Amino acid sequence: MQQPFYSRLLFVLLLTALLPITARAQSPTDLLAKLETALADEDEKLAPDLWKRLTPEFDGLSKVDQGRFLVAQGLVQEDILRDINSADQSFNRVITLLDADPEPTQPLADAYYERAYIKYIRTHNLEEYCPDREKAVAIARKLTAKTKLPKYLTALAFCYGDSTARLQQGLDVLNEALTVAQSMELKPLERRLIYNATSTLYRKNQLYAQAYEYAQLAYNTTIGTTNYSAMNTEQHNLLMNAIDMGKLDKAEQHGHELLKLADVAPQFKDFRFFAYYDNGLVAMAQNDLPRAIKLFGQARSEEHNTEETSFIAANRAQMAQAYLLQGDTDAAMREATAVSKLPGFKSIQPEQRQIMQSLLQLSGRNPAQSAQTLYSLYRAEQQKQREFVANAALDHAQRHNTRIQKYEEQLLKNELQIQQLKLSAQERQQEAERLYLILAAVIAVSLALLACTLWRSRRRFRTQAQTDPLTGIANRRHFLERAELVARKNRQQPEAAAVLVLDIDHFKLINDAHGHQAGDAAIRHVAAHAMACLRGDDVFGRIGGEEFAALLPGTDDAAAKKMAERIRLAVEQSPLNHQGDEIHITVSIGLTSGSLDRDHIESLMQRADKVMYRAKNAGRNRTFSYADHQADIAAANSAVG
Repeated sequence: MQQPFYSRLLFVLLLTALLPITARAQSPTDLLAKLETALADEDEKLAPDLWKRLTPEFDGLSKVDQGRFLVAQGLVQEDILRDINSADQSFNRVITLLDADPEPTQPLADAYYERAYIKYIRTHNLEEYCPDREKAVAIARKLTAKTKLPKYLTALAFCYGDSTARLQQGLDVLNEALTVAQSMELKPLERRLIYNATSTLYRKNQLYAQAYEYAQLAYNTTIGTTNYSAMNTEQHNLLMNAIDMGKLDKAEQHGHELLKLADVAPQFKDFRFFAYYDNGLVAMAQNDLPRAIKLFGQARSEEHNTEETSFIAANRAQMAQAYLLQGDTDAAMREATAVSKLPGFKSIQPEQRQIMQSLLQLSGRNPAQSAQTLYSLYRAEQQKQREFVANAALDHAQRHNTRIQKYEEQLLKNELQIQQLKLSAQERQQEAERLYLILAAVIAVSLALLACTLWRSRRRFRTQAQTDPLTGIANRRHFLERAELVARKNRQQPEAAAVLVLDIDHFKLINDAHGHQAGDAAIRHVAAHAMACLRGDDVFGRIGGEEFAALLPGTDDAAAKKMAERIRLAVEQSPLNHQGDEIHITVSIGLTSGSLDRDHIESLMQRADKVMYRAKNAGRNRTFSYADHQADIAAANSAVG
């Protein structure tokens, strides 16, 4: 009687032992779904393990599942193994496998989308990667499940940021992305992509304040996550927008955050390259050329850790520009020659390529052609400034148009109500007329208020576009516009004029010792004392971080030197009192004079800027004229001869 009991017990124990093995025997389709989930969750341990387990099952998968597997394989190779060449091959295999099928499939859309990203990293050329993004969107629009369509549309929007004429087209694509996304509960990082794309479109069209606002929204979605790659991207975007807005304190803060991310996430090898490069851009904007050169050099030592050849070339080009601004022309020409041979040279910004071309022409002993190239760049920058003003005006106009449209809709509703009252209540005609008069009065008052608002907005915009927000004096663009206006008034008989360029000495030390608020106070202090010394017809503006320029019409070298010394002594003899600290400030001034005409203003400024650096090198807190500089050169040549 005991034998059946033991037989049953043995059977139960054997079945229990086999249950885990049975549970572990998952189908290839289940493993594929788990692999896709692991990649979506960024599980860098589980995803490669599942990929290796599923690889031997590839031939047994259906055609569409083979496409899914190859997309997953490409993501493992790209995001985890950092092997973009193999990833590119995987995505190409998907396209070869599925592109000829009449029915659209998700893996095919995914493959085009991911291949476009690799083309973007390698070339940064819209013509290279945008066709793949367009194909991904076209396929995704035909699919029943549109879960990835917002992401694809967002990526496509970047393809319309190359010109002002295409800005609206890019915004329309983003609007479609938002419309599709309304029916979905988007994750924060998915919303980030839309914010990021909007920021990029605005920045490329020089609407920097709006671009910074959307970049901040994008960064906010990464807070509290461990998505270091997204954090790094958004900090870079915030830094670039801050530089464009002239908010260098903010730019410096974002630079520090990028360096912290490089320390926190050492697995992202390229973080340190971009941290050094971005901080170098901040130093350039602050006119701290030695620090900029050092940072660009540190980025160069990290080039082997990034695949983005265009940024490698851009970093070298920035170093060449820094050497040029510092006065080391030989080093600048050497760097320009090296940059021109890099794979990413054709992908850098057109303005940078022109500067490198000018240096190459100078290196080839063709100064006239070099000057022509720089002049072409100058004219292009003028056009960009005009487009910026037009864009900003367009942005304000669009906002006002929206308000006006809403107002007119309300007026139409009111008019319809009046007509209904007339039709339904003829016996109350007098009362209706009284209401109509009241409404007309309200409309008149509202229109008057609206007109006043529009007038004040236009006036405020014009002031903001022309004024340096820190000092209240003309910004660089408005300074040049006023200088050109003075030149045009004298175009029949150009008269002599002088240009002064002032720069605060040891400005970085003031910031380091007393804080950035003291630095801002120092800039305001110098601007106020210089304005007090200048005449009513003189043109004065802030042209850089701590750098100012003045145009003195009808002034020769001697009179200009007296004016410069008056400004220099006024600053030197009037210490800044900041929060109880007495800060002694000095300035170095370079000046030059010559015939005033429209095409000569920029060269006068360049000459004055050059001798200002001569004053810096001679010990600071002094005035140096271009005539003195020429005399020194002539004396040196005579001594050599």
